[in-house]
Amino acid sequence: YEALDDKDAGVRAAAARCLGSCDQPVDKVVPALVKILKDDKDEGVKIGALKGLSAMGNNAKTALPEIRKLTGDK
Repeated sequence: YEALDDKDAGVRAAAARCLGSCDQPVDKVVPALVKILKDDKDEGVKIGALKGLSAMGNNAKTALPEIRKLTGDK
């Protein structure tokens, strides 16, 4: 989780993408990736977070309301 706060955007993006594929507690991973979507200024990092959430499949469904807010999708 420390890599999500790295100063290098490439490291943050890779960490976010990988975190979604790791066997980590959903209740810890989803909020961390949603926070990236909301707070990170780098588009590549946000894409990494979305890929991480996508890799989690149905386990990430709690992130959908926030994703919809961010994309303007109802």
